[in-house]
Amino acid sequence: MGFEVTLFIVHEVSLPKHARTGMREVNSAISFTRKATFEGYKNFAISYLICMEDKCVFPELQQRIVNILVNEAGVDVDVHKMQSGHCPSISRTKNVGFLIRRLVRE
Repeated sequence: MGFEVTLFIVHEVSLPKHARTGMREVNSAISFTRKATFEGYKNFAISYLICMEDKCVFPELQQRIVNILVNEAGVDVDVHKMQSGHCPSISRTKNVGFLIRRLVRE
């Protein structure tokens, strides 16, 4: 799969050339190569946004992640669903902002 197609699937938008160049350098892979030093999910309230149109991490897998947190880690998870692809902070900015503000007030 080409970079342009991957970019579109992940971010749901066609970005200008300067943005595409910067996106080539963004990678969170290092966060998956080391052992976690702090399990924050055990100490703080958790809200999880399931992106119903995600083509990278399908909604069924997202729900399995929530189930693991609930059943194996024993934490409560406040689940929200949104008609969005993988990056709602880019494609559904206002909706994500409203959700965050509401969660902060609660």
